[in-house]
Amino acid sequence: MDNLLRISGLVSGIDVDKIVDKLMKAERFPLNRMKQRQQLLEWQRSDYRAMNTLLLDLKTSAFQLGLEATFNVKNAVSSDESKLAVTADASAGNTSYTMTNATMATAANNSSTSSIGDASFDPSKSLWSMQGHFTNGLTFTQQSVTGEQIAVSADGTSFSLDHGAVTAGSATISVTDSSGTTTAYTVYTDQASYDADTSTNKVLIDQETGNMTFGTTITAGSTISADYQYNEVAFSLTTYDDAGQAVTQSYTFDGSKSLNDIMNAVNQSDAGVNMFYDSATGKVAVSRSETGNYNTAGKEILFNGSFLTTTLALNSANEQGGTDATFTLNGLTTKRHSNEFTISGVTFQLKSNIAAGETVTVNTSTDTETIFESIKSFVDKYNETIEKINSELSEERYRDFQPLTDEQKKEMSDDDIENWEEKAKSGMLRNDSILTSGLSEMRLDLYSPVSGAANSAYDQLSEIGITTSTNYKDHGKLIIDENKLKAAIADDPNAVKELFTVDTGSFDTSGLATRIEKTVEETIDRVEQKAGNAAMTYSQYFLGRKINDLDGKIDRFLDHLNDVEDRYYREFTAMEKAIQRANQQSAFLMNQFS
Repeated sequence: MDNLLRISGLVSGIDVDKIVDKLMKAERFPLNRMKQRQQLLEWQRSDYRAMNTLLLDLKTSAFQLGLEATFNVKNAVSSDESKLAVTADASAGNTSYTMTNATMATAANNSSTSSIGDASFDPSKSLWSMQGHFTNGLTFTQQSVTGEQIAVSADGTSFSLDHGAVTAGSATISVTDSSGTTTAYTVYTDQASYDADTSTNKVLIDQETGNMTFGTTITAGSTISADYQYNEVAFSLTTYDDAGQAVTQSYTFDGSKSLNDIMNAVNQSDAGVNMFYDSATGKVAVSRSETGNYNTAGKEILFNGSFLTTTLALNSANEQGGTDATFTLNGLTTKRHSNEFTISGVTFQLKSNIAAGETVTVNTSTDTETIFESIKSFVDKYNETIEKINSELSEERYRDFQPLTDEQKKEMSDDDIENWEEKAKSGMLRNDSILTSGLSEMRLDLYSPVSGAANSAYDQLSEIGITTSTNYKDHGKLIIDENKLKAAIADDPNAVKELFTVDTGSFDTSGLATRIEKTVEETIDRVEQKAGNAAMTYSQYFLGRKINDLDGKIDRFLDHLNDVEDRYYREFTAMEKAIQRANQQSAFLMNQFS
């Protein structure tokens, strides 16, 4: 509202700005009240949303406790973890197993019958460059490519064919520019001949990699066309699946690939084998990725193609076949392909053989400790929630401490402002009906027995060792008798599970966690109707509409204040003009008399 261009009081000598400022302070009083009211609403909204965050955490905790999986946790203990490790899922019963005469499964494996390379052989270099270093020879198959197209996206002289190991003298290369003009290029595969050609319409092809270097820049938008022949190796591997059915994987690689490239590709494929080259022996080893005997009628890894059988010297006849794990479990002798297998919800992992006469015992039981911790976690969260909500409900409201105006803050220190606002913000939710009702409903949820429970001895909290604090200052906090709760879980875990998890849609017969989750959700909804959430607009909740309404009133009142201030200045300006005229008349009269 301040107008820095105003210059007043020149005639009268009156400090008009100071007078108007004091007059406007009185006029601004209703504006300050509206801004204070708006600030209180925003603080109240913030406190409501903080409570909803707290309630949401409790709802999540109740949801977790209401899941059957929370109570269907099992312990599995082996008498000798070094030989047999065990875990149990929710479907496992409380039982015991004895395992004897166990022999671990092995995987089928094979290796080259002799060293595959000479002293200079390097498995990381291309087959093309190493073809003279394979001791058993390397035979390529020649393939032809017609009309390979390379779209040029940026100016350049270097481009690559799709394949390496290009046959000398087999390539024809042409370039069609963006105007449609096609130019044929002379192809070279040796540097000396390429350098000797003084023309620019030439291209050098690296036979190993398929890289092309042109004698002139190929512009963006052009298309390179290539016909050529390249050399590749092809082979296949046959393995067997769980049903004993043959599964064949075929592979082709051009000569620019190394032996390492080929082995990595095979290892990452669905062949189910692992290959590696051993530099100490110069041999390639191949093994099944999984243990077990998958082809009882013969070999498990069959090699097809001269690259495997001749170059890599792999012979299926030399295979060391895979074996199944065999064991006797509770008197039943059986076998599995893997050393890890699951029976009735218990997963067994053989770590070593169990000799004849040895016995490893496995016991499965309800995991009382984990269930106890889950219930305790919920109780802790419930106690934390009601403590914080009750603290808000009973917080003192200091009505004499209203939100500070900007002018008031200018006259106070930071510490004074902080202390003042601490009291001004206090008690925003004092005796709030929504939160009070929510707490009452939660207490009713927890203290009411679950009707129709299969075991009536465990149909309410007190019967499993969870009671209410007798200290009135605790406002209904829950107290856990650890020994009694663990005893109830051990005695009848299903009854304890039903006490919390059953969901019938009816209050009387629903579990405690189910009731709490529903009550908390309803309370959150009621709070959101009043205070909204970050995703809602002002018009979607009660406090937002009030804040929005005050925004409009403040804007209108600011316009009114501008009008009032302008009126004051107009009046003082009129006074100045009147004084000016009086001074002029007085000067005229004095001049006449003199």
